[in-house]
Amino acid sequence: MGHDAKPRRQHLLGLLFSAEGTLSHDQIDRVLTEQASLRQADRFVHFGQVALDLGLVSRAQLDWALQMQERLAFAAQERDRLGYLLLDSGAVRPSQIALALERQKAEGGLLGELLVSLGYVTAARLQEVLDHQATAALG
Repeated sequence: MGHDAKPRRQHLLGLLFSAEGTLSHDQIDRVLTEQASLRQADRFVHFGQVALDLGLVSRAQLDWALQMQERLAFAAQERDRLGYLLLDSGAVRPSQIALALERQKAEGGLLGELLVSLGYVTAARLQEVLDHQATAALG
């Protein structure tokens, strides 16, 4: 069997582009496929550069996503963090997380509570994601 049926891990830049409506899931898959093809040719090219080279994003969009990625500061080993889970579930947009993180830095408080108070997510949706986070931590 030459085809790998294992699903790909969501790339954070892809998630940011998807959440903001910049790239579709098909376009993200196209970027990942091209990136894998380049890797097989012993060339590593970053996800964002591949998207730019394919003409799927502009330089300004890539710069925005890279800045947002840095601001959100998600490490690969922290994929269970609330902000990432909310983004991945489609409950919030990256810019909403960034604003809530700015408020958290200035005023303190829990990210989830801030997102609810800002009206970015409902308390019920937040609880669903928190329940999922707790279940994942146990498994």
